[in-house]
Amino acid sequence: MRHLQRLSTPLLLAVFVFAACRPSQTVGRQTDDAALGEKLRQLRAFDDQAAADLRRAYEAIDQVLDVRQQARFRVFEDQIERRKVELLMRARQNVRKNRELRAPGR
Repeated sequence: MRHLQRLSTPLLLAVFVFAACRPSQTVGRQTDDAALGEKLRQLRAFDDQAAADLRRAYEAIDQVLDVRQQARFRVFEDQIERRKVELLMRARQNVRKNRELRAPGR
């Protein structure tokens, strides 16, 4: 869960920046800056709420697990996150290789 928050925050920031700075706005830079500031405030509020939700979720898990189970769960969670990153890296490398193989034959 903690990793999802870490990954989603940059994505949300990009969405908010894009929404605040779309080229169709013609009101002026002050409006863009004000809109961007508001989007950033909303993003901070979202981050705060997500962090609080995450703490509550971990507290709920910790209430039903003993200390050893909590430790094993944290290690398991870390192993799954590392495996996910490895698989994503491998998938990206495969995409790159496939593009390289197709490029000369165009």
